[in-house]
Amino acid sequence: MRKPLCLAFTILLMITTIIACRQPHSYEFAALESIPADTTTINRGRDLKIIAYSGGQPSDKDNIYYHQFITIDEKTSDTFKVISALICVDSAGSVNGTYAPVSQFNPTKGILNVSLEKQDSTHQFLLKTITLTDDQHTGPGLDLNKPLTAKQVVTLNKSLDIFSKPYKTYIGILHFKEQPW
Repeated sequence: MRKPLCLAFTILLMITTIIACRQPHSYEFAALESIPADTTTINRGRDLKIIAYSGGQPSDKDNIYYHQFITIDEKTSDTFKVISALICVDSAGSVNGTYAPVSQFNPTKGILNVSLEKQDSTHQFLLKTITLTDDQHTGPGLDLNKPLTAKQVVTLNKSLDIFSKPYKTYIGILHFKEQPW
């Protein structure tokens, strides 16, 4: 019973992606702090399947763009919205994995199984690095004592109704076992 359900979600994501690619994208933007999100503890390692991805632009020196993922908990069949600026991929050389900007996610690759990691203050350094320009990557380094100055903005996809549904929402990092780009 589980395999047909997973196949159905995969097909749904593929159809959603095709429809989204054929339609002109309609995006709006909102400050991260204005988005009502659940702040309860997220069980790390919770198995989720991505069924829709909002897309959006990559972060730049002035803005950290968060993208939306609609996911389903494979054990409970609960649907969640995850808002994320970072994704993480298991890495043989790292205990925590390799982090990348969310704009690296490629839904057409079909890697849709993820676990959820709560974003917290320890990820501030990683958020700072995705706003660096090429000059700053090769310059004297990143001042960890300076607060994050880029605006944290959520990309709201208005092209597909699935993103406007009132799902329980988490701000977090999606953790992949395989590279999704």
